[in-house]
Amino acid sequence: MAINKGGRPSTYKIEYCEQIIEFFDKDPYEEHEDTGRKTANPPIFFQQFAKKINITVDTLHNWCKKYPEFLVAYNECKEIQKQYIITNAILGLYNAPFTIFTLKNISSMRDKQEVEHSGSIEGFLDQARKKASDRGK
Repeated sequence: MAINKGGRPSTYKIEYCEQIIEFFDKDPYEEHEDTGRKTANPPIFFQQFAKKINITVDTLHNWCKKYPEFLVAYNECKEIQKQYIITNAILGLYNAPFTIFTLKNISSMRDKQEVEHSGSIEGFLDQARKKASDRGK
């Protein structure tokens, strides 16, 4: 007799691995033959794929945890998505604030902040001890 773990059965299908990659693998822009002008296609987001197959983005995240093959496909789509936005930004088809905001939120891209540290911890501790003893007097 099978033990029921409870909850609803998963709607996951192995075919979703291929379908999600096909969904994301689109040209980032259209080039108009008559003018040679490029027009950006709208960015592609995971919410759109989730809606297409009648699930939530949370379900996609759960599948990534439970199904290693789906995680591989998902990560490939994240790279496609990032390159799609970068391509349109480099071509001047997306404005800089949109590009920066979007890439910071959908990828691991961050502003790098370098902090220069001078002095030593001992000097800092000595100053803190002196202030503390001055307050105690």
